[in-house]
Amino acid sequence: MAPHVQTFPSSQLPSHIHYLPSSSHRGRKTPDGKPTDLSRDCDLFSFVQYDCQIARPNEANCPVVCAPVKRFFRVCPMKNGGTFTAETTSWEYLNALGKGARDAAAGGGTTTQLEVGAQTTKR
Repeated sequence: MAPHVQTFPSSQLPSHIHYLPSSSHRGRKTPDGKPTDLSRDCDLFSFVQYDCQIARPNEANCPVVCAPVKRFFRVCPMKNGGTFTAETTSWEYLNALGKGARDAAAGGGTTTQLEVGAQTTKR
């Protein structure tokens, strides 16, 4: 059986990445000893998965319909020379929506969007 995974709102991700999963007392730091900032310190990656459903499961030879699902994750350096990876899909969308709202409030009128279905990329 897989180990228990803590769940929390995506808005809390930046504070949750500061602590190792096995201990709430040991913190993660960047190579220069500062707390990790997801946007500043971590490389953004993405890939596309597919969610497939059988259109009419009770019929023989029915079609399978697949929809693309874009996933984002960040790879962050640690002080010990290693890296850790955080899946950030919800957080990336939350930040994109927040940035669009801030820009609109400031009179910029620009909305930031994350493209769904794009090829795997590294920032």
